[in-house]
Amino acid sequence: MKLATDQIGELGEAEVFTRLRAWGWIPRKDAPDKGYDYNVEVAGQNGKPTERFLLQVKTAARRRAKKSGEWVVRLDEASTRRYRNSRLPVFLLAVELETKQIRWLDLRAVLRKDSRTKRFCLPASTTMTMQLDPALVAAVLEASAACDSEFASAADILNRKGKDLEARDPRLSVRVDLIEGRERFVLTPKPGMSLTASFCTEAYSAQAVREAISFGIAVTADIKSFKIDGSPLFDEFRDVTGQLSFKARSHKVRIRLSAGSPDSASAAHVEFDAVVTAGVAGLRVVSDAPGSPLGLKADLVAQPQWTLAPTVTLTLDPDAWVGHSLARLPYVRPLRALLETWSREPTITLSTEVSGEFVPMFTEHMANLGEFARHHVETFAAWQSLSHVCAWIGSDARWEQKTLGTHAERYHWKWMSRLITGEFVDLGTPSATSDIDQEDLSEAELLRKLNESPEVVIDTPFALHVNGKIVGQLPVLFTLHNYFATREGSTWAFTPKVGAKATAQLSPESSPVRRKLRPAS
Repeated sequence: MKLATDQIGELGEAEVFTRLRAWGWIPRKDAPDKGYDYNVEVAGQNGKPTERFLLQVKTAARRRAKKSGEWVVRLDEASTRRYRNSRLPVFLLAVELETKQIRWLDLRAVLRKDSRTKRFCLPASTTMTMQLDPALVAAVLEASAACDSEFASAADILNRKGKDLEARDPRLSVRVDLIEGRERFVLTPKPGMSLTASFCTEAYSAQAVREAISFGIAVTADIKSFKIDGSPLFDEFRDVTGQLSFKARSHKVRIRLSAGSPDSASAAHVEFDAVVTAGVAGLRVVSDAPGSPLGLKADLVAQPQWTLAPTVTLTLDPDAWVGHSLARLPYVRPLRALLETWSREPTITLSTEVSGEFVPMFTEHMANLGEFARHHVETFAAWQSLSHVCAWIGSDARWEQKTLGTHAERYHWKWMSRLITGEFVDLGTPSATSDIDQEDLSEAELLRKLNESPEVVIDTPFALHVNGKIVGQLPVLFTLHNYFATREGSTWAFTPKVGAKATAQLSPESSPVRRKLRPAS
């Protein structure tokens, strides 16, 4: 009995439906069908997402094969245009009812190569097996990936790639970014997962990585090779380079630095906030107090019997004073007291606050602590004296930039602090220049008198500078002994001769002074 065309079509679709259902795939009829016979859902396996593709079924009672064994199916132009523009993979299934044989073809793959073809060849190698056909499964996955690449956004493509990589190693979360045209993979162990990694750092990053492992600090290091042992991801990724990030395991604490024994309640001390990190070697304590000039880094290496071997680094950074009124710095006095005590007894105690009380972590005698303290006691003397001057000039006088950084600056502030407290200061033999008021003397007369006199006195308002910015001025008498005077424009230059020396002291005049220069009387 000869079957009608629509009956042949229905029997072919039924054969396809039965075969796909036996595989665990879900073929559905869309309403309206939009020219497709089935919308097929393939459940994801091994953590992979669900796939979807469309089917066009063409059935014949008996097919005539070419000499090559291929079946040929012809499709109209409207259909091929629809398949070409589909955002889902489209497969052609050709059914022969007589043998119940089914062959498959990825239509969009063929149309990408030749968009005008209407004649499609299905070789015997594409015959569907009765059991799940691995060749068809692979073709569906490949067609789906091709559609994603063609229609998905860049973010969708990267996200999908990350999910695919996660499916290969469920211990890792994978994020894929596109940075300047190159893919960057960020691998993060999932919570509770234990991994062993092998890596080789660049030489300049090696010490930072050692510290990150030893003391739990945050570090980002450049690496020239990396592998997670036992991860199938690195069977594909070879010659991996990039950056390895260590996150800090830290918490904030309140610490106290004391001079001498912690048993003394009156011991000089300062308190500030700090951050403690922990690694395989021990603890690291780092000060976290932007308002304090004193910096601390203490590495506490764990020893037997629950003891700690400390390595302490202290710094004193004048940058902490930038933008602050000198008259309103409450920590200047206790910090100077701490340094003065250390200069006599170089023993340091570090304590941390626990339930409102400070518990000592260690007490250490440090041979170089006394030298550090004595150097900065001088610095503090200059700063503290100068703070009185700035308070006299105006309580809002501020430091604009870092000072006391060079040997010349330290020398300058050392003698300035003595000058401020009223001492008579020997300046050595500097060259000097000055713009002067000539008073009642002619230029020639003044020049003659200056060079005849063994001493020259410059009475001038001397500016207090901080990196080129004036914070105030003092009336100062400079006395130059055995100097040679010359005039260059409106500026007088004084060059030291053999046996020359210069001194300075505050001027006794209380009223604002004019700049004057005269031979010593």
